[in-house]
Amino acid sequence: MSKSRIKETSFDNCKVVTCDISQELHERVVEMVKDNPFWLVSYDLEEVDPEVANVWISDAYSDGDDEYVNFLRNTIIDGGTLYTLIERVGNFNQPLGEVAVYIYDDGYEDDEEKLRQDAENVIYDMFGDWDISDAGELCCNIIDEVCEDVIETSDYPDYNDSDIRIAVKRTIIKLTSIGK
Repeated sequence: MSKSRIKETSFDNCKVVTCDISQELHERVVEMVKDNPFWLVSYDLEEVDPEVANVWISDAYSDGDDEYVNFLRNTIIDGGTLYTLIERVGNFNQPLGEVAVYIYDDGYEDDEEKLRQDAENVIYDMFGDWDISDAGELCCNIIDEVCEDVIETSDYPDYNDSDIRIAVKRTIIKLTSIGK
């Protein structure tokens, strides 16, 4: 009987399930999800487009890979978000396997607390090439203005990452007077 390629870890209000990833990398992925942002040293989690996931399901079904089919289907059906674990090597990204992240309850007391956390995640993602302390300092310096911009210019509380990215850019331009 073959060994399962699926590994699972639950914590707080979250579950991380990986497919075709070593135990060591699975533990790193769990650390990445726990600590946010979704990158650690040379690893990154890249969200998978649902249409791509459907193609993968079809291909895996054709290949008779039932375990992978079930992993992908369960992620979609159970409302998880599917990512590919990427290792960055110079200018080349090497896909290492798939990761499903399930969030059961956001645990936020109000919309503004959730916005702050989402804005922080986007800022760290946008400046992921920076040293973590520099990105953290930038985040601390602009988070209030970014949240205020999102509230004023988006369909808050119905916003998305694009709204936050635009707010980050506007905030930096405003604070540095680049636009004048």
